[in-house]
This record gives sequence, C-alpha cells and structure tokens, in this order.
Amino acid sequence: MTAPARLGPVLVVDDEVHLNLLVSSILKLHGCEVITAQNGQQGLDAVRERRDVKVIVTDLNMPVLDGFGMLNAVRALGVNAPVIVLTARGDHRDQEQASTLGAHAFLTKPFSRQQLWELVEPLLQP
Repeated sequence: MTAPARLGPVLVVDDEVHLNLLVSSILKLHGCEVITAQNGQQGLDAVRERRDVKVIVTDLNMPVLDGFGMLNAVRALGVNAPVIVLTARGDHRDQEQASTLGAHAFLTKPFSRQQLWELVEPLLQP
C-alpha cells in the first residue's frame, strides 16, 4: 500500500506521454498528489474542477490549446497557482511571454529530476 500524497495537488500538462509520466513520477516520489493533462484545454478543465491546484507544470507547444493560451485562461479564472514552464523552446521571447502571463519559472528540456524538484518544492511549502 502506498502512502497518501501529502503535497499538492500539482497539475502536469504535456502532450508528450513519456515526459508527462516522467514528471508525474518525480513528483509522486516526493509525496505529491499529481493531476495530469495531455493538452492545454484538458489542463484548463482540470483547474476549473480543482481550484486547489498548488503548482502547474506545463509545456508550451501542445495541440488544442497551447501553454500560453492555457496560462492566460487560468489567470482569467483568478487562479494564481505558480506555473513552471517546461519546454524544448528556449527562446527568450517565449520566456518573456510566459513571464508576462504569470509564469514563475522556465525550465528548458532536457532537464534533470533535481532541477525540476528544486523548482517545485519551495512552491509547495505553506
């Protein structure tokens, strides 16, 4: 029997299934409750259902609704959960746009488990 999640919930939004699973497993190993979504629309729907999301970890380039659109819509709902952007696109303009929309941190793929956790952990502290 696994121990109950004691941190979170953390929303992970990425259309790359293996990356979604990797990020989720890293967070679960650290005791996080994890909610997953495969695109920005599913991520937005998850936030609408779970207003208690503590942190959002999202890709930018996704089908249906990209990370920028999702972040903009989440902020329009009045949800101020910190957002960590994970992306293969390390362009400075992307960082500026994500920051303008309220992203807390920007992590370029590939990244290490430690890099991810060092960004998420302080955001989960009371």
